[in-house]
Amino acid sequence: MLLDGYWKKELKHNARQLDFWIKVSGKVSIYAEHKVNKYILYSAVIIRKMFEDEKGAETAFKKSNMHMPALELLKYKVKVTTYPFSGNKNFIIERAIPENYNQEKAVDEEIALNKLCNQIIHSFVWSVVHEQVSLKICEVIFASDREKTNVLYALKLEDFIKAINFCIEKGTI
Repeated sequence: MLLDGYWKKELKHNARQLDFWIKVSGKVSIYAEHKVNKYILYSAVIIRKMFEDEKGAETAFKKSNMHMPALELLKYKVKVTTYPFSGNKNFIIERAIPENYNQEKAVDEEIALNKLCNQIIHSFVWSVVHEQVSLKICEVIFASDREKTNVLYALKLEDFIKAINFCIEKGTI
């Protein structure tokens, strides 16, 4: 099982760093992009590990007929915008090409945090998005190796930071 306190400290550090690098990204964009990418990916790996541990605990508690604490991470959902793929499925590269995804058919939805983390960890298409005026990083767009020819996800960084904070507060394992 996960040593909860240490990983939560890492998540807290990552959330603070994401917040900082988002604020200064308009001035130092290339390095800020690296830092934002790093803290998103590292947080996604930690959160997925927390999910796996909660799922394992849930199984163990059910088998032993013991009282199970609330495992809220398994139910948490994150707001994203999805864009369906509309490009040539034989030609796709690592960076998002807007013409490959139908922006007119964008859908706002919520997906399970676990699915989101898996999409981030297995991302094949990945890019940061900057605000037009301030040039601050405001979101990331990504698609996993399996879903790159189906859908592109757009995640506001403030929503990911909320998810990190939820994991810090509610993660029980």
